[in-house]
Amino acid sequence: MNNDNIENTLSIYALKEKETKEAIGGFWIAYSQLEFTIKAKLSGLFAEHEDFMVAIESISAQQALDALIIIGKRRDILKDDREKEFRKFKRDLDELIRSRNKFAHGLWAGNIEGGYTLAKGWGKQNVGRSHHFEDIEEIRKLSTICQMMMQRIMLI
Repeated sequence: MNNDNIENTLSIYALKEKETKEAIGGFWIAYSQLEFTIKAKLSGLFAEHEDFMVAIESISAQQALDALIIIGKRRDILKDDREKEFRKFKRDLDELIRSRNKFAHGLWAGNIEGGYTLAKGWGKQNVGRSHHFEDIEEIRKLSTICQMMMQRIMLI
């Protein structure tokens, strides 16, 4: 392999690495905005319930949704149809959080074959490594899902 080929390969790898890092950063931004939006929505629903308002600041959006479903039903804040919508949203959020956990707890490392950055981690049920997000479009899709979920929570 001559120097031009090596430089070209390194240049392609650097570009893919930069694109992947931008996609990862984009996901974290979108996810943090989603969490804030969920808490803002729930704060509005519970504006008259100061005890819940204080607690919502110190818990995750996932925990806040769990509390909403339980407390909202008891305090007659959620009617049946709205409760069903929140439960479906919560299931979708749980799925997104599983991806978020892979982001947070995996080891991001370069993949020399494709130049993409991967998340590698030890699965709880598996002995051995698992690979996630080998395609940068998977990461970008998660950012889009966050944005769509922000819109959904505001419409419930």
